Amino acid sequence: MIEVVYLTVAVSSIAAWIKLRQPIFAVSLLTAVSLMAGEFYPLSNYPMYSDPDERENYLYLARLGPDETYVPLPVRELTGISAPKVKKMYKARLRSRVASATKVRSRRRVPTARERADAGMNLLDFLAGQAEQRDSPLPARTALIEVWIVYDGINGYHERPTLVAVAGAG
Repeated sequence: MIEVVYLTVAVSSIAAWIKLRQPIFAVSLLTAVSLMAGEFYPLSNYPMYSDPDERENYLYLARLGPDETYVPLPVRELTGISAPKVKKMYKARLRSRVASATKVRSRRRVPTARERADAGMNLLDFLAGQAEQRDSPLPARTALIEVWIVYDGINGYHERPTLVAVAGAG
């Protein structure tokens, strides 16, 4: 029954668009087509956002201060790479290390601290090269910080920062 409504809206939108030559009718046409298609990429209603994980993380670059505090760095200005891309690059390097260690592609095995540090150092070396190319070198003691956002049911959401790797230490 609802498909008939969607189809009626789509046909009416096409007719109105052709007759009145107003692009606003394209919106109702695209909406009707998307709703008729349902969960079919690329016309999806994005169910991934309807049930977020209770744990999620993000990464950022920081200058490690003398008192071991993390001073965030503008990664895009320094390297030309966005923060979400930094996370994707780190995850790809980490997956590669886990796969080479186990000789199997496994998303279930939790990476070791050494694998995380190796992937982080590799990424920091790459980002340092990108920054050098842009004539904006990374500061000494640049750190890659992974922050987990965790919901514990009692205190609500909180962040847990973890030092992954430090370049230029020593």
